[in-house]
Formats: sequence, structure tokens, C-alpha cells
Amino acid sequence: MTIKAVNIDDIESVRAADPGKMMEAVINFPSQCRQAVDMAERWTPPVFNPQKIVIIGMGGSAIGGELLRAYAVNECKVPILVSREYDIPAFVDETTLVLVSSYSGNTEETLTSYKRALVRGAKIAAFSSGGKLKELAVQDEVPFFEVPSGYQPRAALGFGFFPLLAALVKTGCISDKSQEIEETLTILEECKNMWKPDVPSDMNFAKILAKKLHRKNPVIYGSWGYKGAAALRWKCQLNENSKVFSSWNVMPEMNHNETAGWDGHIEGYRDIHAVILRDREDPVRIQKRVELTKMILMQKTEVDEVWAWGKTPLAKMLSLCYFGDFASVYLAFIQGLDPTSVKVIEWLKEELAKG
Repeated sequence: MTIKAVNIDDIESVRAADPGKMMEAVINFPSQCRQAVDMAERWTPPVFNPQKIVIIGMGGSAIGGELLRAYAVNECKVPILVSREYDIPAFVDETTLVLVSSYSGNTEETLTSYKRALVRGAKIAAFSSGGKLKELAVQDEVPFFEVPSGYQPRAALGFGFFPLLAALVKTGCISDKSQEIEETLTILEECKNMWKPDVPSDMNFAKILAKKLHRKNPVIYGSWGYKGAAALRWKCQLNENSKVFSSWNVMPEMNHNETAGWDGHIEGYRDIHAVILRDREDPVRIQKRVELTKMILMQKTEVDEVWAWGKTPLAKMLSLCYFGDFASVYLAFIQGLDPTSVKVIEWLKEELAKG
């Protein structure tokens, strides 16, 4: 839905331009995370020692799995894969833990994958706000985690991440994360107070960056590791909230291919704005790669860097994601667009539902 372009320092104008209350959901993200943590502590996943883990989901329901994989991959002793398909990998069997996430509970690709995992004898846990997935889980006696309804899937990241994290902790795949979680919740509250709407533009980097991204195609780069998953989250939020074309990549992989794409005629880069997500504790070789890559990019376009907040990997990862949430909603307002509306996706789903 098109609205009048908004002065993002005018709180009443921001509220009026946000009928779906996306900014309210962003502001409440720290509270959502705490609620998700409390709920997950009381939930029991399958009692199981998996040899493989597959997380099934699509869109906003899958990003929690992407972040979990990036966060846990250096500790978890078994492979973790995120599947965004109708089908499931051939290796899924009775030794596999399958975490099925669909916020609505009605995502057709996810429901198809759920049924196939059940036939294969996998140990399954399901996560949704209800819908067909809940019906199937109850029918099949599959452990089910019911998340609160009323959110856009992309605005329910706390419910899409922390229950999955709890599943890995409670099955012994990774160690207890209580201390990291507490630091993360504290950091997210601090970030909210830096980036919320009543903080004026000259002191609010999320607003500053949103203004720079106006009429641009943002390219989001993760410096290494979990920053790649955070860059994907940014890209998706810019697509859905801001309605802009955006892309993402991660170092060092991009230095072996995409970097060459920055060596063309300068006219092709005028509509691009690059953002690099960084961590001050990145390895020295990664830091050098970033600095050299930044030199290449700056010959063709403007580059901004966003640094992770906090001390622990979990706090750093989610703080970077949180910044992108704020910036993407501010960008929607600046462009005169409703951040909640995703009419083109809804139209596509309606057409598919016709058979």
C-alpha cells in the first residue's frame, strides 16, 4: 500500500503510516525474545541423540533456522542443514532430528516436507501458531511448540529462533546458552533505545542509513561466519518491509566471484549502496579482506559499515539483525510505503491455491 512519504522524526506521522504496526513489532522485539525464551524453557523436544539435523521452513519462518545453523555450526558435532523446498534431503531417516517451522502452520512447501519426514521415520518437532501443521502434529503425536499468533512471520523472529535453539540445547547438541541469552536480551534492549523512533535522526544511525538507502538497491555483505546469515536477514527485510531489490553475500566466498562484478563500468553501480556487517573480533585475515574489498567497492559506490553489539556471538548476531529491522521499516516510511503489506506475495499464494 502506498502512503505519503513520512518524516521519520515525526512520531505521530510514523504511527499513522503504519497500519499494520510493523514498527511496534520491531520495538517490542526484545520483549518477544524474552517471552520466547521463557516459553522454550518449559517445552520438551524429542528425547533423542540425533546424527543429523534438518530445519524445514520458508521465508520468515526459515530465517530462525538459518541463524541457528550459523550460530551453532562451530559447536554442534552433527551436521545442520536448512531445507527450503517441497522435498527433503535423501539422507533424512530415523537418525535425523527434523525441526519443522511454519508461522502460519499452512505453508504448502513445509507441510509437504513434514509429511515426507514422517514417512522416513525422522524424529520431528513442529513449531507454528496453529494451522494445518498443528493439526498434523497433534494427530501424529509429534512434539509441538505453539507460538503466539498475530504477527507477520518476519516479525516473529524471536519465536522462530529461541525455541529451535532450545531444541538443540535440550537434545545435547550444543551446550547451555543461558548466559549468552541474558546478555543478548540486555543488548537488544540497549539497541532498541538507540534506534527507536523517538531518537532523532542526527543521533539514530538506523534512520541515517535508511535515508542513505532511499532510491538505492542495497547490497548487504557479511564479513564472515554468522554475519552471512545476518546479511540474508537484512536482504529479506529490505525486500518485504522496504519493497526494494536487495542482494547479499559473505566473505571470503564473495572474494572468489562477486568481487569481479565490481570491476565493470561505473554507470552500472549508481543505484547500488553497499553495507558491510562486521565484528571487531573477526580474524585478522578476514579484517584485511574486508578492508581490501571496501577499497574496491568505494571506487564505484558508497559503502557503510554496521558493527555488531555485545560480547557473545548470540548478542552480536541478533543485534545486527535488529539494526536491519529498524532500518528497513524506516526506509519503507521514507519511500511512502506500508512496511507490513506484501500484496504481491499474497497474490502469488492465492493464484497457487487455485490449483
